[in-house]
Amino acid sequence: MNEFHNAALPATFRPGAIAGEKDERVTVELLAGPPGTAVDAAMQTLYGNIHSTFAHLQVYGGLSGVTHTYLARRRERPVAAFLLSREGSTVRVINEGMAVDEEELARFADCIFSAWSDASVICLHAVDSRVMTLARPFQQYACTANIVLPLPATVDDYVASLGKNMRRNLRRYMDKLKRDHPSFSISIAFNGDASEADMRAIIDLNRVRIAGKNIRYGLDDEVEKVIALVRECGMVLTMRVDGQVMAGSIGYFAGSNYFFKVISHDPRYNEYSAGILCCFLTISECIARGCTEYNFMWNEYEYKFALGAHSRSLHHLAVYRSRLHLLLRPRMAAENAVAAWRHRAQSLFDRAAKEEELGRGERMAMRVLDALRRIKRAL
Repeated sequence: MNEFHNAALPATFRPGAIAGEKDERVTVELLAGPPGTAVDAAMQTLYGNIHSTFAHLQVYGGLSGVTHTYLARRRERPVAAFLLSREGSTVRVINEGMAVDEEELARFADCIFSAWSDASVICLHAVDSRVMTLARPFQQYACTANIVLPLPATVDDYVASLGKNMRRNLRRYMDKLKRDHPSFSISIAFNGDASEADMRAIIDLNRVRIAGKNIRYGLDDEVEKVIALVRECGMVLTMRVDGQVMAGSIGYFAGSNYFFKVISHDPRYNEYSAGILCCFLTISECIARGCTEYNFMWNEYEYKFALGAHSRSLHHLAVYRSRLHLLLRPRMAAENAVAAWRHRAQSLFDRAAKEEELGRGERMAMRVLDALRRIKRAL
């Protein structure tokens, strides 16, 4: 089923579908008040996503809005942990990035709508949805994507998985850098041991690169939060020449996964592909630490795919109590449908530079959207 059309129709509703039979071994709880640390441990084990950790939610302010916690256990082992907030008849799941399947979503919706008779819709954002059908009406659309790299057991295995040219270039540039700059060194620090000066130097180099593109630097309002989150669960890799920072990376750990935040290099070292070398060294350190996935987050830069990553769509989901409650929320249903079209249109624009990747219908839609954009500019 096309997930984009789920939102545009405006909702999927299959009364005959059962999204998961009752499993008596699964128990569910709806707990009021601030969640305990056991919930954080459960989320990290279940989801391994930085947006489903107390550390991220505390630093970015999401934890203060949590009023309830949904916990599901199978034979006493957690199978789902959702942090919730209530806004009138809307129940929102605060944590993001987790995988959600039909069975768990159906069980979760049954619990919420049974516990709260005035709730009409449940919203989840930026989740890895495996949902195709539910007994209740729902909308879903791809709202963003992460670029992810599954990590093998050893660095040698990772290097072997890369293309011939990438392997050759990594070796050649590293050899040249060490030969031309004998003082070259690498340092790695974690959590509270990470140097604030190093983090700020890495961010400053990143700011310079963005400024060269005449783009507003989006991290300016976030710098203190980045530093604070590193203190909780981060890693900083710094490359130096003559004692000065020439490149570096900043990221976070969640469960067995690593989440990329900032990478940068001094443009004076462009001839060594210092940014790619820094990224490779960071990936290698993650493998050495036993990580199973390196998450580049968003932004589909070509180098991420050259290093073996692929795109994973994340979805927005709205599950309604019934068809009547869907009809009673026309504004939300319309906003979801519009958002689905907007994200689809943006996806087409992003792919326009590679028109060979578009199907015939998509090329026609692309031309229509481009014409509408020209008309809008002319008005």
